[in-house]
Amino acid sequence: MAESILSQVSSRPTLREYAFGLSQSGVLPLAGFIAPTCTVSKSVGFFLRYTDKARFRRQDTRYSLDRPVTQVGREGLHVPYNCTPHALDFPISNLEKMEAEDIENELMEGARILQEAAALDHEYSVINSALAALPQSGAQYNATQWSGSTGFSNPIADLDAAIKKVILGAGGGGSNMKIRIAFGFTAWLNCKNNPNISDKFVVAAGAPPGIAVPTVDMFGKFLMRNPQCMEAAMVQDVAPEGKLQSFGFLLDNDVIVFACQDEPTRLDPSFMKTFRLADKFMVPGSYVRPDGRGEVAKFDWSEDIQNTNTLAAFRLTIS
Repeated sequence: MAESILSQVSSRPTLREYAFGLSQSGVLPLAGFIAPTCTVSKSVGFFLRYTDKARFRRQDTRYSLDRPVTQVGREGLHVPYNCTPHALDFPISNLEKMEAEDIENELMEGARILQEAAALDHEYSVINSALAALPQSGAQYNATQWSGSTGFSNPIADLDAAIKKVILGAGGGGSNMKIRIAFGFTAWLNCKNNPNISDKFVVAAGAPPGIAVPTVDMFGKFLMRNPQCMEAAMVQDVAPEGKLQSFGFLLDNDVIVFACQDEPTRLDPSFMKTFRLADKFMVPGSYVRPDGRGEVAKFDWSEDIQNTNTLAAFRLTIS
């Protein structure tokens, strides 16, 4: 059977490169911040998960004829990852009236629309996975007070203490790991308005006298290890099915302090990772509708979000 024009256009290298570029640049900020992409060569494999009994340790690299060479990667638990399939479809009508270039433009628009939907789903999944991995109990929970309803605590002291715990939790890998802080929306609002913080911000150039312009990006300069900081602004409908919409922030009163690498591997002790197949994200294609009356553009990818080292993360819930 002759290849359809949609199938021909969807396999063009220009469209594939365009869709892949969108996928790389379009991951919502917080998802890539908390669970950066770990590129893998196959969809199923193993990574190291670190626990209190299986920590990241310094490796002895010395070698001599009378002792074996150290084998790296045996200190953690070998846990399988599985990059499960994800897909979104974009139906295109009136194909028979369109030229190939018009179809390619239509597919590019579809790629942008579907990429936004995929990014929202990924952001939602990463935040929920992070919160589930750090329950509000035990050593990982710290109820603090930044809003001042019963007196102010000092966010700098609270976060420095959390950073220390995270570095210790990362074990031997803590010295070369990046420290990051993800602020829930209300948590950051309380932090920046806390009098122990607001007086420390330098007045921005051109601002009226006495007016500070604090941003979450600059806050890390007040803390140990100068961590990268980001504010979460994603919202969701928290109303039950059938009720009027009621939107709330997905990460609201919580702050997550964690260690990670910008480009994690299967072995490093980062808090979270998103495993993805190399060069296989948002791959365009097409198929014929079951009723045979039209064709649909499709975009496929696979990923697996994993918590790899909860010891290298600390959750504060701001009361």
